[in-house]
Parts: sequence; structure tokens; C-alpha cells
Amino acid sequence: MAGVTRPLKPKEEPAAYLGELLLKILDALHARPVVAKLVVLQLSSNPLLDPLLAERLLLALAALGVPAEARPRMFRRAMGVIFEMILAECGGSSAADQKEASAQMHKTIASLSPTEFPNLTEFREVLAAETLQAGVAKPSPAVAAEYADRLIATLSVK
Repeated sequence: MAGVTRPLKPKEEPAAYLGELLLKILDALHARPVVAKLVVLQLSSNPLLDPLLAERLLLALAALGVPAEARPRMFRRAMGVIFEMILAECGGSSAADQKEASAQMHKTIASLSPTEFPNLTEFREVLAAETLQAGVAKPSPAVAAEYADRLIATLSVK
């Protein structure tokens, strides 16, 4: 996680900063599912594993207007979104494992009744393709921005 954060520039848009920060986290953990899971385990038990990440995340929360008394609670929420992102985007298997999982998913859905499972059978090809793609896709700024928006949205929930 070292090196994924940079200082928040004066007058920088906090949402853009968070999007960039999350993209750097995704880049650092891409194609490393075991490391990604270990990072989540370590950070969940010790959010100060990387003090610079914690400090800069707190600064971003301040820039978003989170009151000082709410920042510790919102920091935990923000970390939860980061954990979710890491596990969803980086915690998958290797490309070879994803290919096997995709083939198995395709085979399983093919054996199902279209009457009983209309959605699964309709989206069989797409679901199998997305499972395969998840193992090889490079992290994108759009995905990072989506998680940044989700993180910001959690701050407004009381």
C-alpha cells in the first residue's frame, strides 16, 4: 500500500482525489488476489497499517465537509467501502481460474430450465463472459470513480 497516496492539493476536488486514490489501490493489487485479501484482513484489524493512507483519507473527509466529531466514524465507513472495492475488484482468482469458473458457470446455467430460471438462461453468455473478464480486466478510472462516489454517498448516511 506504500506509495498509493499523494498529498491532497489545495482547492483540489475531493471526489477526484478519492477516485485517483482508489484507482492507485486497484492498480497496486490488480492480479494479486491473495495479496488483496491479505491487505483487507490487515487493514480491517489495523487501519493504521499504512498511516499515510489513513491520514490522507481523513484529510479527504475533512475536505468533503465531514465535521471533526464525525470523521472517526466516517473513516470506518470509508474503509469499509475500500475493503468492498478491493475484494470485489481484486480479490478474485487468477485469469486461469476465472476462465475455469466462467466455463463452469456456462455449463451449470446451460443445464437449467429456461422456464424456472429465465434470467440466468437469458444472461448466460454475458454472465460467463463477465466472470472471465473480471480476472483479466485492468482497473479503470470509471470503476474507481464509482467506488469514490459510493464512499462519498456513505458519508451522508446518518
